[in-house]
Amino acid sequence: MTRYPETMNYRAIETLSFGDFTAPHNEKADIWSIGAILYEMLTGQILFEGNHSLIKALEFCGPVPENVLQQIDHKMSREFLRKKSQNFVRVDFINKLSSECRPWLKEEIEKNSEELRDFIDRTLVFDQEIRMSVDEALAHDFLSEVREIEKETIASQSIVDVGETSIEEWKRRIWEFIQTNHV
Repeated sequence: MTRYPETMNYRAIETLSFGDFTAPHNEKADIWSIGAILYEMLTGQILFEGNHSLIKALEFCGPVPENVLQQIDHKMSREFLRKKSQNFVRVDFINKLSSECRPWLKEEIEKNSEELRDFIDRTLVFDQEIRMSVDEALAHDFLSEVREIEKETIASQSIVDVGETSIEEWKRRIWEFIQTNHV
């Protein structure tokens, strides 16, 4: 799980700081990023691009649910999002993808539209309790044709995030992890 994701365009709402507060989050924050990256792969466009990526997220994903707003401890931020949320409804990602996808993918998107719609709809959801888990994403019908379960390796442990770590240190730690765990 990413502890301090740096790129705003791919950050789940629960990883954003509101004043001195950041909501508790888990690996489902990375699932949000997967949905945003998948959209970018299919269209060549960054979904939540710009200085106001949270507003862009509202434009595409609709209003932030009240239970998520209640988790934001910073009152001004919570009220700002509550007010802004009223202006938006969730888009139909398949319609958006069909009109904005890379031309050579249009037929594939239309062929797999129901699985793709469900996959994106379950990744790009503000409420992390509803957002699908890593296991659910891997078992999803959208990935069933390309997944090769017999070739998968599940590591017996995780790489622990120790905070401010350089890229070189991450490379070293990942390589050591792969060799130690036979991944």
